Amino acid sequence: RKFKIYNIQDITCDHLQRFMYDYSMNHEEDLRYPAKSTVDMCVFAIIDFMENYLEVHDPKRWNKKEFYKIKTVYNKRKHRYEKKKVPNFKVVYNGDKKEIFRDMPNSVFNLILSYAATYYKEIFFMLVVSAFAGARPSEVCNVRQESSPLGKGLYIYKTGNKIHEIKIDLNEEKQLRSDHVAVGGIKKERWQKVYPKFRKNFIQAYNIHKEYLAENKFEAKFGPMFVDSRGMAMTYDNYYRIFVKMIDEMKPMLVNHHDDEISTYGHLLLQNNISPHIFRHWFSVKLVLYGEQEAGLQYWRGDKSPQSAKNYLKNKGELAKQLAHTNEEMFEFMLNAATEIHKNEK
Repeated sequence: RKFKIYNIQDITCDHLQRFMYDYSMNHEEDLRYPAKSTVDMCVFAIIDFMENYLEVHDPKRWNKKEFYKIKTVYNKRKHRYEKKKVPNFKVVYNGDKKEIFRDMPNSVFNLILSYAATYYKEIFFMLVVSAFAGARPSEVCNVRQESSPLGKGLYIYKTGNKIHEIKIDLNEEKQLRSDHVAVGGIKKERWQKVYPKFRKNFIQAYNIHKEYLAENKFEAKFGPMFVDSRGMAMTYDNYYRIFVKMIDEMKPMLVNHHDDEISTYGHLLLQNNISPHIFRHWFSVKLVLYGEQEAGLQYWRGDKSPQSAKNYLKNKGELAKQLAHTNEEMFEFMLNAATEIHKNEK
């Protein structure tokens, strides 16, 4: 459904790359990732299947160079050179990361959001929805504007300046694009509420995003909250690509930052792949440190089972120890920070 594939013969190399990323990196419900050997086995099983299937059913279309190439490698165990199939698409691994990549201090969190608010406004509020409401990145893509003809996507309940509740409609995956491309999946259909401690900051970010929407086109008959460069609802795949581009752009700035904590994290980013899911993890860690127990974590994260909450709580002591040196004050936007990290790079 995600790729609108109705025949095996329609599968492309790009589809395989995206599938393998989801398989390798996004098993967040139980926080266990497949090992590199398992990912490789899966990759070549799929390639072999595609090769055998297309050679029989669509030999004219079959072109092995689309899916893999032959490379000569040295086998240390057998002490000889061998020819090996190598995927013709990027495969990422997270098998060595049995624990959550959760060591994002507030200083880095602030810088990334500030940078997005300044230079990547199309995804800025998407990160905020994951960080302050705990929504999964693919679910964020389903959020609609308050004025959407398909139904109000965001509800803000307040009296005067006091905010009582903010909730997001994730009860159904709706068609949000005129080209009928799905934007992303909702793992558990629900009302997703903004965590009370983050309501003020969420509204601050929302106001910034509304200014962005007012200056950019979007398909009015759908009223998506997040749009791409064509004015169509942002898909998860596009969201992910923009996020990776932004992080790659920020790495040297973080590495060369005068703050040791930020610089250290920058070096970690040189060795670790992260995705927008890191903000949902940040949200979960914060809730643990705020004292939420299993039922509360499961509720606020929108999980089907309590397993993820158990894994976070199991590491509560270590989380508190790792983040004890960070600034635990409520997040405040530092829109000048993006300029500062550019200065630090020079």
